[in-house]
Amino acid sequence: MHPAVYWGIRVGAGLVRKWLSGCDAPSNNIRVSRTDEVALPIEAVRDAIDTFLKRLKFELVDADDDEADVYQRGDRSIKALPCSRDVAMSDVPTLAAVGYRRKAHGTTVCLAAGPFPDIRFTPAAAAHVREHLEELCRHAFGLLRDVAADMASNRAETNCTSRQREDTHALGAQTLADLATLGLGPGASLAQVQSAFRDACGKYHPDRLIGQSLAPHLVELASGRFKEVNAAYHRLKDALAPSNNSGSVWTTPPRGGGSAH
Repeated sequence: MHPAVYWGIRVGAGLVRKWLSGCDAPSNNIRVSRTDEVALPIEAVRDAIDTFLKRLKFELVDADDDEADVYQRGDRSIKALPCSRDVAMSDVPTLAAVGYRRKAHGTTVCLAAGPFPDIRFTPAAAAHVREHLEELCRHAFGLLRDVAADMASNRAETNCTSRQREDTHALGAQTLADLATLGLGPGASLAQVQSAFRDACGKYHPDRLIGQSLAPHLVELASGRFKEVNAAYHRLKDALAPSNNSGSVWTTPPRGGGSAH
């Protein structure tokens, strides 16, 4: 058996025994448990599990700063199921013990849950309660995976934003203006600059306008736009030269070392 699984079962069983020590001899054996490692710090795990269980009407009854928490919910006057009244699942007296172990890249978590053992169940009721508790465990660990994914996504977005700010600061006002002239932002690659320049040549190059029967003022406007685009592109090439191997946004050298035009 994997050591983490053994530890989780031991912690869960020990905590449940502690809180059931005042009960009569068990008449049911409904227990579910799950142990897994999640890529979250122990503090985030405990907060997420605490919020999850309290939404399901569990109450924290014991907290160990180093290792585990114990929760309970339900109506302790219930001694058998089915009984003479309708009972919601949150009314069934239930214990949930959560053990935690800090790991190098996350936290090992064990969640063990079960009804108080002095409650009697018919086979059908016992199967229903067991199914509910298994679903509770699945949802709890699904929540932890979602929280871990959200935290990883937020870190990635933060890192990306920081790099974009650094790139924007390093590029300078003139380079940013030249990129804007080509319809590009500060994160544009060299390939994107070359592609934008080619597109602009197709639209504004004077040779492309010959034979299109354009009004003289439109030809003049297009020619002026081409001069702006051409100047911006050549300044960008000059800006590229000292930064090509510096780890900046300019990381893709021209194919064959040639020009885009």
